[in-house]
Amino acid sequence: SAAETFHRMRFDNELRPAAEFKSYKRKIANVVKSALGRKARDWINGQLAYSNEPRLRDRLMEVAHFAGPSFTLFVGDVATWSSVIALVRNRLTHHDPNQRIQRKPGDLSALTDSLYIATMLSLMRECELPDSVFDSFQSSKRMITVHEELSEIVPRLAQHLRR
Repeated sequence: SAAETFHRMRFDNELRPAAEFKSYKRKIANVVKSALGRKARDWINGQLAYSNEPRLRDRLMEVAHFAGPSFTLFVGDVATWSSVIALVRNRLTHHDPNQRIQRKPGDLSALTDSLYIATMLSLMRECELPDSVFDSFQSSKRMITVHEELSEIVPRLAQHLRR
């Protein structure tokens, strides 16, 4: 939640300009209404309500890159890390028995720690702290422990990603 909120405050929160998206959404709704009626149009409007916002994994990638090079070294492949975070979050909040993933105890804790660290580093970067402050984090016990955990967790859970 904190990482998403930071992203909303710092980066663009729309994929297309609002007026262009509204026009596009209206065209889709009109086609659906013509083919299926008003109820279907109302349903599709509800489904498209937040479809002009970036996906969680894209938000996390931007936050990770903003956190700086020390964070990207910390998590490895940022695209895979953000996709795994989004996958785990989606499986927790949108349970689907057909899309089970094999998590181990501690996976969620390490992934959450990595999100906390990304958000913390991003907020510090937003405050324009000197690079020397960021460099000192790399050698902290917490960073080393979470990095080791992520180096096992991310590749294992990445196997469940749809490519």
